[in-house]
Amino acid sequence: MRLSLEAVNADSISELRSELGHQLATKSCSLNLRGIGAVVYKVPELENDELLKISLRSVDSEDTTPISQEFGGGGHRNASSFMLGSA
Repeated sequence: MRLSLEAVNADSISELRSELGHQLATKSCSLNLRGIGAVVYKVPELENDELLKISLRSVDSEDTTPISQEFGGGGHRNASSFMLGSA
């Protein structure tokens, strides 16, 4: 699966992850890309530095769930997530 979207590393800004994803989705849409933004961060509670969480947010009619489900995650149309190894 090939994706073109805006993404940011958000390890240290947990309170802004959802808003960042939405802003990235809006920016992607304005650049004629899919209206999906991805925020990537480590989950300290997992105590595994090699796992990353990818949180997707979308605008308009874009559906994030097929992407998340492709990688074993889930959610709903405008917000979903999945885990990936960083190695």
